[in-house]
Amino acid sequence: MNKLVNVILTSYELQKPDKEKNPEAKWVAKYKVGDWVEILDHDMEWRLHEIKQKHEEDFDGDGIAGDEDFETSYDVGSEKGISNEKMRCSEAGLKLLFGVRPWVWQQYALLKVETKIRFQQDHRDDFCNFDIMGYTEELWDLWLNNPDNFDFKKLYDNTLIGESGRRSLKTHILKPFELMTALAKGDPDWDVTCEEMRSELGVFTYLSFLGDGFIFPFVVFGLQLAIPMILVYTNWDYFSWKQDWEKGEVKWDVFFEKARCILSPLEKTENLQLASLMALVVQVLYLVQVTPDTITNFYLQVGNAGRNVFQKLKSFRMRIRDKKHDRMGQNVGYTLDLVMNTLYVCVLYMINIFNVLQNEDTFELLLNCLALIFVAHIDEEFAGSLWWDVGMRWIKAASVELVLQNYINKPALKSANLFAKRYNMNLDVLLEVSEGDKRLFKNRYVAEKDRKDTSLMTTRERVDFMCSELALLTRNPSAILDYCKQQQYFGEFEFMLMKYFYGALNWINPDARLTGGVFNRYELYRTWSRWNDILYIGNLPDINSVLSIIHSCDTVGVETIDGIDIDDEPNEDWNFDPDFTSSMTYFWTETFFSTLTLQELMGKIKDSLLEARVNDVIFW
Repeated sequence: MNKLVNVILTSYELQKPDKEKNPEAKWVAKYKVGDWVEILDHDMEWRLHEIKQKHEEDFDGDGIAGDEDFETSYDVGSEKGISNEKMRCSEAGLKLLFGVRPWVWQQYALLKVETKIRFQQDHRDDFCNFDIMGYTEELWDLWLNNPDNFDFKKLYDNTLIGESGRRSLKTHILKPFELMTALAKGDPDWDVTCEEMRSELGVFTYLSFLGDGFIFPFVVFGLQLAIPMILVYTNWDYFSWKQDWEKGEVKWDVFFEKARCILSPLEKTENLQLASLMALVVQVLYLVQVTPDTITNFYLQVGNAGRNVFQKLKSFRMRIRDKKHDRMGQNVGYTLDLVMNTLYVCVLYMINIFNVLQNEDTFELLLNCLALIFVAHIDEEFAGSLWWDVGMRWIKAASVELVLQNYINKPALKSANLFAKRYNMNLDVLLEVSEGDKRLFKNRYVAEKDRKDTSLMTTRERVDFMCSELALLTRNPSAILDYCKQQQYFGEFEFMLMKYFYGALNWINPDARLTGGVFNRYELYRTWSRWNDILYIGNLPDINSVLSIIHSCDTVGVETIDGIDIDDEPNEDWNFDPDFTSSMTYFWTETFFSTLTLQELMGKIKDSLLEARVNDVIFW
C-alpha cells in the first residue's frame, strides 16, 4: 500500500513558468518507472498496472517539460505509449487517504448530470453542447465547501495530503465525466461518427444500447428468419429424394456425392460440370472470405478488446451486462445482437452451402449465394440508411448513456443494505435518513416531491424551474420547449403509442405518467433530500494514523484499514489482476472458446438463477 500512497502524494509537480510560452506555472502529472497506476484496459475496466518505462520527447529542445512541444508517454503493463491523461492513481490508495465519501458524491453527480443534459439539438443543454466537465466541477466545489462537509474539507486541505493528493483524487473522481465529454464532443479516440463505427452498427446494436425502438429490429429479425426458411423449403420440395426422406429411406451416399459433383438425370453433362465448378467457386469464396469475416465479426461482437470505438462501446455494454445494470429492452437487444451476428450468420452460411449443393442452374446458384450474403447484413443495411439516425445523434447519446449506466451503481442505490456495504456506512443511519425505506434512493413519490422543492436547488436551478413552471402555466409552446426537458424515445411510433396509453390511463389514475427516455432513465433516483443527508455522513480516516501505519515497517497485527487491504504486494482489493493481459490474441482466444463451449453462458445462467433473475436466463 505504501507504493500506492507515495504515487498519490508525489505524482503532481508544479511546472516552472516559461516567460514566452507558459507565463503561468501549472501542475502536471509526472510519474516514475515503478509507480503503480490504473489504466482503462481493453475490456473497459480500470486495473492497476506498474509503469515499466517512461518516454520523454522535447520537440523544441528548450528542456521545459509540460509545454506544448514536450511529450511524455509511458509503457504501463503490456500497453505502450500511454499518456498522462489516460492514467489515474489507485482507487484503493485514495480511499485509504480520503475515505469513500468522494465516491458517494460521484454517484450523486452522475445523477445530476443526467438530470441536466437533454436530447434536443441546438439547445444549450443538449448533451453535445452542454459543458459536462464545467458543471461537474461546479458541483464538486459546492459539495466540497458545504458547511456540512467541513470535516472532509479539513482532511482535503491537510498539508500531509498536499496539492498532489488533492489533484490525484479529483482527477480520479472526474474520469467518468471526462469520458462522457469525449463521447459527446467527438474526441478522436471516441468519435462514434467515424466510418468504422458506421459500418459495424446494426439495428440490434441500437436496441442493445438504447433499449428503445423495437419495431424495426423485430421486422428485420422476421425477415432474416423468413428468407432462408423459404429458400430451404423451396429446395427441399425440389429434391428428388424428398419422398425417400419421408419414407426414411434416404440414400446418403448419393447425397454426399452431390457435395463433390452435382448430379441430375434431367440436366446435360456440360451444365452439370459448370454447376459443379460454380459450387466449388462458392465454397472457395466461403473459405477465403466468409470464414475470416465470420471469425472477425465474432471478435467484434464479443467486445472484449477495445482497439476502436465500436469495440470499446461493445466492451462497455458487456460490462453493464455482467454487472446486471441493464434494462429489459436492452436485455432483448443484447441477446438479438449477439445471436444474430454470430450463431445466425454461421447457420445461414451452412444453409447456403446446403442450397448450393442441390442446385443445377449455374446462374441461380450464384444468385442464391449473393442473396444470403446480403440477408446476413440486413440489420447493418437498415442502420446505414440516411433516415435511420440522422447525424448519428442517437448512437452518440446512447454511448454517453452507457457511460452513465456503467458507473451508476444501480443495485446499491436501490438497496440500503448494499449501499452500506459498498460505501462502508452504518445501515441504521441510512434507514433513518430514508425513513425506513430499504430502497434508499429509489422512491417515485419522494423524487416527485423533491423535483419541486426549491430549497434543494442551486440559484440557477431555481431560476430554470420557475421559468419552466411559468411556461407550463401560460402554455407557451416555445417556452415549454426551452425550459421543460422533453422525453425522447428512439422510435417515434412507439413513443406515440405510449403517450396515448398514458393519456387514457390518466382517467383512471391521475398520478400515472410516462417516465424514462434518453437521459431520463434514473428519474426515480432523484431523491435529492435523501442525497443531501447522505452526502456528508461517510466515515473519514485519521490521516496521521493512516500514514503512520503504512509508512511504518512494523505493521504486524494490522491487515486492513476501513476494510482496505494494506498488504505490501498488489492484490485484487487494489483492482489488480495478476492473470490479466491486454493481448488482443488472449482476449479473442479466451472469449472464443468460453463462448463456443457455453462456459460463459452457463455461468451467467447459474448466477442469474442464484439471484432469482429468471428473465436473465432467457435474455443472456
